Amino acid sequence: MSDAERFHGWARSRCLLRAVCVRTSPASVPIALAFALALLIVPLSASPSAGARLASPSRAGARSPEGHGAPTAVTARTVTFNIESNLHLIGRPGHVFNERGTFSGSQSGTIEIRFTSVTHTSGEATFAAYSSHGGSVSGHASTKGHVVGATVYFNGNLTVTGGTGQWAHASGRNLRFSGTVDRHTFNAKTHMQGSITV
Repeated sequence: MSDAERFHGWARSRCLLRAVCVRTSPASVPIALAFALALLIVPLSASPSAGARLASPSRAGARSPEGHGAPTAVTARTVTFNIESNLHLIGRPGHVFNERGTFSGSQSGTIEIRFTSVTHTSGEATFAAYSSHGGSVSGHASTKGHVVGATVYFNGNLTVTGGTGQWAHASGRNLRFSGTVDRHTFNAKTHMQGSITV
């Protein structure tokens, strides 16, 4: 029996497709074979291939937004200051003069204050305070004052505008800033009190 006759008998006995289950001559068997293969190939080509299924991400491998790689929010905290400082003049005094010293209290470290505008009744200053635990806080102050003998008394508001290290995001307004300055030696004592956000 030839190959064509064997296929013809298989197709008739199995009756896989009604289109093929007709009386066919041996000469028409190659056409029926091609038709049957086409019916098998089309559904396979229309469905996702195995490679495509492997390429698609699985839910198990997907990264959850709450996983370790997700950014975490940093909560701001409030730090209360209540410090006293003792400063001495650096360089020669004038309309602008610089003071340097140490501070202690709720925090400790060194401090530098630059008085940029000073009269008998008002003053402006910038400052930088360096914590003994690392980092610094900086800002400016506006004061009003009066003179009694050789001493200038002042008080006003202090604003924290930034910092470095652990204080890099420090900010605060309306902190209390007061103190005295000796008009002969320019030694100063200051008191800073209030809260800042870091």
